Amino acid sequence: MRNQMQTEGVSPSSATFVCSMKFLETPDNGQGVHCEIVKLGLEKETLVGNTVVDMYAKFVLIVEAEDVLQSLLTRDVVSWNAMMTGLIEHGYFDETLNCFEMMELDGIFPDSITFICGLQACCSKGAIDRGREMHSWIIKLSLSEIDDPFGRTLVDMYGKCGLLEEAQKVFDKFRFRSKGSWNAIIAAYAECEHSEEAIECFDRMQEEGASLDSITIVCVLKASRFSSMVAQGHKYIVNEC
Repeated sequence: MRNQMQTEGVSPSSATFVCSMKFLETPDNGQGVHCEIVKLGLEKETLVGNTVVDMYAKFVLIVEAEDVLQSLLTRDVVSWNAMMTGLIEHGYFDETLNCFEMMELDGIFPDSITFICGLQACCSKGAIDRGREMHSWIIKLSLSEIDDPFGRTLVDMYGKCGLLEEAQKVFDKFRFRSKGSWNAIIAAYAECEHSEEAIECFDRMQEEGASLDSITIVCVLKASRFSSMVAQGHKYIVNEC
């Protein structure tokens, strides 16, 4: 489409580039589009810049993404989220937390996407103190901590840090318990070898009529492995498969 526009002598606009970058398949194509943006003097527009940051981050060109982010005349929450989302998806947990701190220094208030990225990074790094700070911030900003995806991410974070009581407290506040929520609390207990609690949660999950998936099955088998309830766990799997 851009080639056709150029053939017809029509200059692409910011919206043209924002739309076209959503369909890029290779980093080379992305860098080519970025060069066009620079030539037209559009690289510092926040909307265009955010899209370029998102594109580079998804292609794991982290240095390029950071350069574009820092060059923006105005950064907003979308700018930082684009960077953090790319970082967390590719396992750059320290860098994600650094971005969270830099965003605070920039005077930008985080939104739900920012917090999810930050909590996932805390979970993977075992940065429980930072995770608790984010949890407190979520409460202060009146963002819901009792529904997906916040709740599930908090359960996962506390569980992986071995804080099962806190994980259970978050879980108990849920207004609606999705399959993912149940999997999070069962996995938390299973990972910490609290087998009976994991299987009790599995029983409650079934009583409440929540559907199971492969993650549920794996967690229950893992919990059964650490207890005398192996036969019971095997029975569950046979019945559900």
